[in-house]
Amino acid sequence: MIKLSRSNLQTAKVISVYKREIKVEFDNGKRQRIPNGQYFKSQVEAEQHCYRVANDAWRRECVNRLLNDPPEQLLPNFRPRITGNPLRFAERNMMFVAQSNVWGSEVNEQKIIQVIAMTFEDIEMLIGMLEILAFMNDYAKKLIGKYFVVELNSIFGLLSKLKDLNKEYAQLEYQDMLKEIDRLEKKYKFRFIRDKIAAHKDSNIDLKSYINIWNAINYISLNEYWTMFVTHVDKVLMKYYPNEKKIYFLMRQQPLEGAIATTSKGNEYIPFFGFEIIGCPQGRGVVAGHR
Repeated sequence: MIKLSRSNLQTAKVISVYKREIKVEFDNGKRQRIPNGQYFKSQVEAEQHCYRVANDAWRRECVNRLLNDPPEQLLPNFRPRITGNPLRFAERNMMFVAQSNVWGSEVNEQKIIQVIAMTFEDIEMLIGMLEILAFMNDYAKKLIGKYFVVELNSIFGLLSKLKDLNKEYAQLEYQDMLKEIDRLEKKYKFRFIRDKIAAHKDSNIDLKSYINIWNAINYISLNEYWTMFVTHVDKVLMKYYPNEKKIYFLMRQQPLEGAIATTSKGNEYIPFFGFEIIGCPQGRGVVAGHR
């Protein structure tokens, strides 16, 4: 018999069975009456129960977080914000700001910094999703983690392009980053993950490799890579690109007070579900504008 306690599962021998409880004896000789519903006949049954209880508690915590303190980056743009992200150019309440040499397709240092900032914003969105969906099964969370790996690899690719345009960076900070990348790759092999199951899907992988790949996608590995890139990029921006840091990284973090940018961008922007929340007249309900 398995008894469920607050801290762990305890095994015991059944001494007597009653209508609403049982009497058991634990390994230390102590005897106790256990009410129905607080004991299980097998270890597997007890562990399954704990698994469900833990998930229910986590789900309630996620719901409370979603209702009371949702990640700000996931909320609609209730107040106008500045963005240098070209993917958000036509969003409601977004005021696009960017240097003149990034509007075209020419590759330059400012364009690369702009896209790095876009990639940072994408990763911050993924982090917010994981925070409020932590109760999901592991496969769902690792799918988000898989996209996280793709974005981390994108940052490395962009920094590799930047070093071709900034020779001092190529000789100094970039070399330090390569050492960190090599250290992390020996542990997690994110490039291999990107090439085999994330950005691409290869069929020439054996079962053991699939297992190793999936095990490598977890909170610890993703956070270690992400922290390294955040520290590195901030150091590079501070030294070489303080103006770009302000435009593409800092200005987007604060809403604009008193700015008027609440009108729809019309057909320039097509919402994900084909409609957009556009107002609550007199507090009586939600109006959805269809495209």
